[in-house]
Amino acid sequence: SGTTDIPKGVMHTHNTWVCGCLNQWAQLAIRPDDVLLNLYPMFGTSAQVHMTAMLYHRASVVTMDRFSGEEALKLVEKERVTLIGGVAAHLIDMLNAPNFDKYDLSSLRLVYSVGGPVTTALARDGEERMKCLVNLLWGSSEATGHTQTLLTDPDEIRLSTVGRPVPYMEVKTIDAGGKEVPLGEVGELLIRGPNNFVGYFKNPKLNEETIDKDGWFKTGDMGVFDKNGNLRIVGRVK
Repeated sequence: SGTTDIPKGVMHTHNTWVCGCLNQWAQLAIRPDDVLLNLYPMFGTSAQVHMTAMLYHRASVVTMDRFSGEEALKLVEKERVTLIGGVAAHLIDMLNAPNFDKYDLSSLRLVYSVGGPVTTALARDGEERMKCLVNLLWGSSEATGHTQTLLTDPDEIRLSTVGRPVPYMEVKTIDAGGKEVPLGEVGELLIRGPNNFVGYFKNPKLNEETIDKDGWFKTGDMGVFDKNGNLRIVGRVK
């Protein structure tokens, strides 16, 4: 299960998985000396692809049995964590920890988030107090990454959008009638590319409803592209 629907069997291949891992390696500039604190649940695509990307590049992963903001901060200090992956609620809980200021977070270079909206104010607060970069991504269980901001993007892009399509992935927006909408207008987001899953397990009806004959997957997310191709997620179709 993802964060927006009932559990369903999302089928990936080694190929779709490796494409996502290589994108994460490139976009997040993963190094062998990196240490990821993974705050995502293990059953989800986010945890699995990001941890695989780390291990693929001989980096390290730290996990938690049960999340708490205070314990996460303790682990950052103890394990010299360089990357944190989680959703907005994780970041809020860490920033609101009663003893936040006593922890040594100097090893951190990046906090990234995928799987739910992060406000610009929260992203900026995270950067200022944790003294590291915040990187926003857009993805789903059905693809190992759609769009992402770059570490070199200006603050106004990196902290308020989910960036541009990752290499070899296509993204378009359509209206209720299936027609592609002009730049700057809100529409449902469709994705196509090597990161896409290969269908729902034993669910031909759902496959037919969400994947068209040209391989475009209807994500159910609503978004709008700016003139520079940066995407903002504004809601859900359902």
